[in-house]
Amino acid sequence: MLQAAATGDVLYDRHQTMEHIVQAARRLWSKGPSRLSQWNEILLRYRIGSLAQDLKDAPERDPQTLMLSMFVVQSSLEGYLTLHQHWPVPVKHLLERIDKLDPALGQDARRFFSAMPDKELALYIADKVIEPFGGRVTHYSSPKERMTERGQEGP
Repeated sequence: MLQAAATGDVLYDRHQTMEHIVQAARRLWSKGPSRLSQWNEILLRYRIGSLAQDLKDAPERDPQTLMLSMFVVQSSLEGYLTLHQHWPVPVKHLLERIDKLDPALGQDARRFFSAMPDKELALYIADKVIEPFGGRVTHYSSPKERMTERGQEGP
């Protein structure tokens, strides 16, 4: 809804009520999405890293490996937008958007999609996206909190 109000055209506004909504939406849209919480950043790194590990363990020249390679790269590129606080775009515009934001990453992605999907290049792209944020998350330990019975106070 925010994108529609910020970037669309009002076709009919009999009482000029949309003008205030459009202006507010444009201000919010121009700021970009808010930064991920630490927890959501860890989850995104874990998701991409887990996919990358699945791909690393997959057999060469297997149809499932080819499909997984493509999914790893697409998820990594979408993750790039999220981690760098850019609005998501439709898949059909993803490469174009990445080209503008990170030409080197865009070139790697175009090389990946221009030939037979390369498992090693897919892993490289995944790691390149999440490395600036701490790299792959293989496990996570949350802060320890004592569990209490319902209705009882903890120490």
